[in-house]
Amino acid sequence: MNSALRFRVFVLGCVWLCFPSFAFPQSLEPRWKHDFPKEINWYVRTSTGILLVRWGKTLTAVDGVDGRQLWELTNIEPSTFYDRDTAESARGKNLLEVPALGIVLLNRVKLAADAEGKLIALNLDTGQRL
Repeated sequence: MNSALRFRVFVLGCVWLCFPSFAFPQSLEPRWKHDFPKEINWYVRTSTGILLVRWGKTLTAVDGVDGRQLWELTNIEPSTFYDRDTAESARGKNLLEVPALGIVLLNRVKLAADAEGKLIALNLDTGQRL
């Protein structure tokens, strides 16, 4: 075998080892399903895989792996910062995750007893107000 042919075989062997073979088609079935009583306004995925879902006046945290509802914050008034509370204009824009601490900050949130919106911090896993 000459050196040029040997080199081509070597390159093809490296390519074959570096790239996985084509996978056979698999049926993709959802692992879980979570029904909400109203239409979803928006949702965001956190760095830990928790889904924060805003529907109606409620913010719900759902475990992204198994679909368990972790916590729910009800009677949240829409932020007055945005003209309309639609998926295009408000999708998580008043929400900030602090990943290393497991905290989510919600800005301009108006709870039932509040006269105006304020900044609140929640434990991402439990929903407990901090």
